[in-house]
Amino acid sequence: VWAVMPGKDAGTAQNETVLVHAYYDAPSVVPARAPGAEAAVSVAAMLEVAARLQANPPAHTVILAALGAHFQGRQGIVAFLDRHARRQEYYAARLAEPLNIDLFIGLDLSSHGERVVLWNNTDSYALKRFFVPFGRRFAEYAEALGRAEAVANGISPIRGMDWDSYMPGGLAADGELALEAGFPSLTLATVGDARFALDLPQDTGERVAWDNVEGQAALVADLLAHALADTVLLAGQERLEEALKDRLRDLRVKARTFPRRSQVPDRPVAGALVAVQVEQEERKGVRDVRYFLTDAAGLVRVPGLVQGTYPLTVAALDAERGTITHVVDLSERAQAHHGKPRPDGRLAKNVRWRQNEQSAVLFPGVGRPLYGLVEPRLLRALNKVKVLSADGAEPSQYGYVLGKSSIGSVGVIYGPADAAADDRVKVILDGQLLLLNSEGSQSETEARGRGFLLTEEGFGAATLQAARDVWNLDAARLGVLKEHGIENQRLTRLHAQAAVAIAEAEAAAEQLKWDEYVAWSRKALGLETRAYPEVLATLNDVLEGVIFFMALLLPAAFFGERLLFAAADIRRQLAGFGLLLLAIWLILAQVHPAFELAEPLVVLLAFAIMAMAAFVLFMLVGRFNRVMAQHQSQQTRVHAQDLSRMSASYAAFMLGISNMRRRPLRTGLTLATLTLLTFTLLSFTSFEQQIRYASFRLSHTGAYPGILIRDRGWERLTPEALDYAESHFGGSGWMGRRGWYATEGGKGSWISVAAAGNAVRATGLLGLTPEEAQITEVDKSLVAGSFFVADDEGTCILPLDMAAALGVGVGDQVEVFGRALEVRGIADPERLGELRDLDDESLMPADFVLSGAEMLQLGAARAVDIAGEEDPHELRPFIHIEPQHVVIVPYQTLIEAGGSLRSVAVRFPGETDGQALVEDYLTRVAVTLFVGSPDGRVTALSSVGLTAVQGLGVLAIPALVAALIVLNAMMGAVYERLREIGIYSSVGLAPLHIALLFVAEACVYAVLGTTLGYLLGQGLGRVLLGLGLLQGLTLNYSSLAAIGAALAVMGVVL
Repeated sequence: VWAVMPGKDAGTAQNETVLVHAYYDAPSVVPARAPGAEAAVSVAAMLEVAARLQANPPAHTVILAALGAHFQGRQGIVAFLDRHARRQEYYAARLAEPLNIDLFIGLDLSSHGERVVLWNNTDSYALKRFFVPFGRRFAEYAEALGRAEAVANGISPIRGMDWDSYMPGGLAADGELALEAGFPSLTLATVGDARFALDLPQDTGERVAWDNVEGQAALVADLLAHALADTVLLAGQERLEEALKDRLRDLRVKARTFPRRSQVPDRPVAGALVAVQVEQEERKGVRDVRYFLTDAAGLVRVPGLVQGTYPLTVAALDAERGTITHVVDLSERAQAHHGKPRPDGRLAKNVRWRQNEQSAVLFPGVGRPLYGLVEPRLLRALNKVKVLSADGAEPSQYGYVLGKSSIGSVGVIYGPADAAADDRVKVILDGQLLLLNSEGSQSETEARGRGFLLTEEGFGAATLQAARDVWNLDAARLGVLKEHGIENQRLTRLHAQAAVAIAEAEAAAEQLKWDEYVAWSRKALGLETRAYPEVLATLNDVLEGVIFFMALLLPAAFFGERLLFAAADIRRQLAGFGLLLLAIWLILAQVHPAFELAEPLVVLLAFAIMAMAAFVLFMLVGRFNRVMAQHQSQQTRVHAQDLSRMSASYAAFMLGISNMRRRPLRTGLTLATLTLLTFTLLSFTSFEQQIRYASFRLSHTGAYPGILIRDRGWERLTPEALDYAESHFGGSGWMGRRGWYATEGGKGSWISVAAAGNAVRATGLLGLTPEEAQITEVDKSLVAGSFFVADDEGTCILPLDMAAALGVGVGDQVEVFGRALEVRGIADPERLGELRDLDDESLMPADFVLSGAEMLQLGAARAVDIAGEEDPHELRPFIHIEPQHVVIVPYQTLIEAGGSLRSVAVRFPGETDGQALVEDYLTRVAVTLFVGSPDGRVTALSSVGLTAVQGLGVLAIPALVAALIVLNAMMGAVYERLREIGIYSSVGLAPLHIALLFVAEACVYAVLGTTLGYLLGQGLGRVLLGLGLLQGLTLNYSSLAAIGAALAVMGVVL
């Protein structure tokens, strides 16, 4: 609804048009009950403006517009711009009723505030300088009205007050989109009102502060009357118009399906719902998603998108029941038409050009929900999904959507509505939470599960289902490893603890003890997902170990042929080499566990391909070098003749091996010694993964026995972190939550606290729960009144200086963010400042502006290693706001005002075993905790996975003896060949080539000793396992242990 009021000025002002707009719709989380009293303040003020302008006609032409659909992604202003005002030529030519608008002025008012602020609808510093004249002029208008203090300048920060200071939680103003369309745009908004009643069914007239509404309406009417009567209001804005560009674009979405037996999706889907996310988050009730319906041709035009990338999804609904019938197909066949999806399952379109198009291929699907999807180690919402068929391939048709909830992610997995009995799916979330529908753990095939038939069954309780599936998979794989003497005690303990937790969760479910069920389910999943990647890594480790020794087979077989056969004919040499290679491979295939994890022929084939590829590459490079040398010789006509260093070295190497063959007894005894050394190293050493609690003792004394959970950089704690802490520690003592509302991002801001005509500025808000009095005894800092008894009461505690400046005492009321709070207590700021938490820091909010440099260092230090563990040694202190500038409010009251959770503290009573609780928590969660003990000691504690080397101490003497034996053999060889060395030197053989005679012997000893020792160890281990004689002895043939032992033997020899 809009109307035009012609300007009375006979000059240029009459030809300048100003649009004054406000919205008239209302939001509510219960759409059927949306009273919208608070939401109607803006349009009520605009009616007052219209009455004032009618009585005093403006100099400029004025258009008054009442817009709808503001809270539906601001579609009201989008529709107005799309019909009446665009700057981009392509869109301007298509306007239905073009209006020549020079300035937009939007009203976005609420009732719990007396002042208004002028904003230029952007945080861009490049544009702010062009709007400074507007800020000055409106300040002059306010001063002329005698209301200078009632009008704030949000364009040019004054005394540290910027836009964020005036608008807690931000504002989604319609004027922002007018600015993006290339038009100068201003907004008049109420200062410091968090608008608590907005978007609720309780947004009724009884909650509206009518005196403030009348005062603001009169103030805005007077301001705009002055502004619109000012003939130079728009003077000098040519540079601003040049700087502004029309960045709004349209997107055309096509909904299609594949016809039967066709690869081209050309069948339109009429009436499909298209959801486009246009904002990062909801602000002041304005939804962040816009919804559209496709026409009969399956098309819809989405107007008014600022240039950028937008997530969108498409679904067809049943008109009668409202159920989803078609969803976006995410298979590879469909991705060829609409592109790869985002991790949350939605499509993404980069809207850039004046014409943009996005296809969406749908399929008839049935969905099954998933709830509470939390990464159990890092306590964050899961955000990556992989859907597989029952055999591990990609399904022919599938889809999924992930969204956020209060705790973790929620999602829906879609499969074909006409799925056959074998069209089952498995789901993998973030690579570690597996939903397989596992049937047991007797074999790998059974543990991998049969998948879920979505037309008949759902996923059930995802947390416990995932814990069972991962447990079965780990059990099958650990069983295979144990059969071959490969056992990791740490993984076995985690696996056993997870089994107990699964059983406890199932028992709790049968007894309807749902709090215990949730706690045990989370514990089971946390323990098993900590073990799962390491079990998988152990299997891969075994395969990597056999690849290493397969690489040793080539030189081992070659050296063996030279020592045993020494055939002169090349055909006999190749036959002997192949015979030895085949024999060693057959023995290895019978005793090594890697060949049960993979097909032996596949392993041999893969290695043969790699070996042949390396050989061919070597031949090609050699041939290329020879050809280039010949070509260079022909071009320069210089003939060079030189002995090939490679040929000479090979000849010396082979001569060294032949000398070993001439002394079979010494060679055999030396090889036997090295074989036994390799076997000893492999049998009595192991590289064991352990969970150790990395602790860093802090120098200060703790204020209480308990724990403190916080981020090292004081980032916000996730809802998942709080929920997991409550389920684990909730019944063990007093648990307190601490929240902040303070400056972030390096920008300074203030919070207005008003009472009885007085106002002061606070720097931050601190939210505490009643339990805080038991934890840190913060109530002892009160000089009057009492501490909170509920975490959602409408009260506050003021520091002494602030209460004095406001002239209030206990029982009086102050106004913060537009909400009246009763002063429950008055605190001594010195006592508050003396309070220290377990991290030896203040309870007050951190000052991120003053702590900027330290915060950047911490931000770089927040990276975690592969296992997700944090280093407690990286903790650094922050600077905190002084207590005299902080208002303390109940925790839930703070959250409603836009605050965030920053830390959780738990105080243990004397009889609670806090150490056991903490270690149990850290076994499955990768966080750093501050732990206070009853004797006052404070420790920063985190769990880290460490690799411990076992058994090296007892092997020092055998290794030294073997080294001396090899040294003796080599010195004897040198002594026996003194005469030969002289002959070689006299015929011109280089010292390097002479040295290769002895290096050849060392290499043969190293390679054959390592290979034979490895085969002996594997074979003997298999025999001992079969006879049940391996009690107390674990033969660890992982790649790390095997390669380490082999390199140790080679180091001893060489």
